[in-house]
Amino acid sequence: MNNTKCPRLGRGGRLLTCVLLLSAPAHAMGQDVWTLDASVRRILDIAPENRGASAEVEARRGALRQAGAWPNPTIELRGDDKIGKDEGVGGLDLTQVVLSQPLPLSGRIGHRRAVAKAELSSARAAQNYQQLLLETEAARHFHALQLAGARLNLAQQRLQLADELQNAGRRRQEAGELAQLDRLRLDLLREAAQQILDVAEGRYNEVLSRFRTSLGFPAAHVPRLAPLEHFGPIPDLERLRAGLSGHPALEATRQRIGAKRSAVELLRSERLPDPVLRFYSERDFLNGRRQNVIGIGIAVTVPLWDLRAVA
Repeated sequence: MNNTKCPRLGRGGRLLTCVLLLSAPAHAMGQDVWTLDASVRRILDIAPENRGASAEVEARRGALRQAGAWPNPTIELRGDDKIGKDEGVGGLDLTQVVLSQPLPLSGRIGHRRAVAKAELSSARAAQNYQQLLLETEAARHFHALQLAGARLNLAQQRLQLADELQNAGRRRQEAGELAQLDRLRLDLLREAAQQILDVAEGRYNEVLSRFRTSLGFPAAHVPRLAPLEHFGPIPDLERLRAGLSGHPALEATRQRIGAKRSAVELLRSERLPDPVLRFYSERDFLNGRRQNVIGIGIAVTVPLWDLRAVA
């Protein structure tokens, strides 16, 4: 990469330095040529869309770890002055400790894991699709800049040739070997080449600005790109169609559909509340002394009036 600014030369030589930057060999500049692979790596490193997709994958991975956890137990503590009154001394005592644990017997944990697993797979596929879009964007801007630079170089060469023809025509006219009308045609040819150069220069600046913006380069940065190359063999249509089934966007959609189906099964499993197993320890004044009482119980919700729980 090169951070050198491109000076504007005189008429007929504008952006010549930029063209040389695009076409010069690597050892001449002492820097590596900016390649398509480097452009792709750059845009993947700086794009907020890619970071957001990675964060979504990490969030779904954490949700999958949490999906297999049991419901949290509940601890209840109760204090009163019953024992103090029975003993005739007064005061407050801790008289009851209750530990309640919901029992997920309906298989909802398995359904929750299925939902979380499908959502994680969907997030991964969406991340791959987002990376594919960013790679496509980088390639589009990179090749557009390559093409604009090649056209600018060609326009510069055309203008140089028109300058040479114009100078040669003036010398021949002065020597009486060329009519004035033919020499004026050479002047028109030179002006046409200048206009072509101006258009190529504007197009190059436009494409360069988009390339800088997409890759997060400063305004003064002028990258030196590898020259244009011929395209390799293009796969046939049937091969392209065969690869559509594995497209990341379709895979993300399939995983989202699977997650929704698992979510339906999860909702069905949650129609009835979980039973709650309760362990308790009570302290009371019995037979003239303080004693501990240990027990176990279970609580089950009875859908007597609110039938929405079993709909």
